[in-house]
Amino acid sequence: MPADQVWVVVDPGRKPEDTARWVGAVAAALPVDALALVGLTGTASPATVNELRIPVGWIETAPATAPTL
Repeated sequence: MPADQVWVVVDPGRKPEDTARWVGAVAAALPVDALALVGLTGTASPATVNELRIPVGWIETAPATAPTL
């Protein structure tokens, strides 16, 4: 059974040109429905992912407190 949706995991802290090239390669193979963002707090310019013109479907959030191990 084929996938219903294809999401691409993106780190907004990477160079926008590198991310666009990688996402473009995936999109050339199959349509990308949404982005999943990880590492958002590690960059001062997270909005660069908007240049990809793909909806953001999920954003990783850091826990309010670190879990006790």
